[in-house]
Amino acid sequence: MSKVVKTWVMAALIAVAGAAQADGTSVERGAYTLKAEQAGTGPVVVFESGFGQGPDVWKDVIAALGSGYRSITYARARQGGSGSDGQAKTIDAHLSDLGAVINNLAPADKVILVGHSYGGLLATEFARRHPERLQGLVLVDPTTMGQRHALKQADSARV
Repeated sequence: MSKVVKTWVMAALIAVAGAAQADGTSVERGAYTLKAEQAGTGPVVVFESGFGQGPDVWKDVIAALGSGYRSITYARARQGGSGSDGQAKTIDAHLSDLGAVINNLAPADKVILVGHSYGGLLATEFARRHPERLQGLVLVDPTTMGQRHALKQADSARV
């Protein structure tokens, strides 16, 4: 078997093993429920997706991390099987949901919080408000609060 084929086979096995170990769970939020998944054991890594993205965007990253980390993903309200109370969510509401996920699934752990794009904005704000809950913060092309304010001034109806 060629080295390339072996590499693809190993990557597929890692992905399948990670998916097989994923544990689906729910986080109750009163009027709605957030769908979450956990996989692995060890230091806790919580992934926050970009705007309009679901938790599946992190599957390859979680597979590459391996089972030595406890990876947690979730779908924000109205996405990926999570419910909604019918209200548009503000940053504060999304931060409250993120806090509920962390508090319910990793209540005694400091977490490594990873955020991409809008998820980076949420991760940054969560870190600013709750530094005691974090072991680390990873930002992947994050949106900033300054960008959000500028966009809101340009088109408040859409932001």
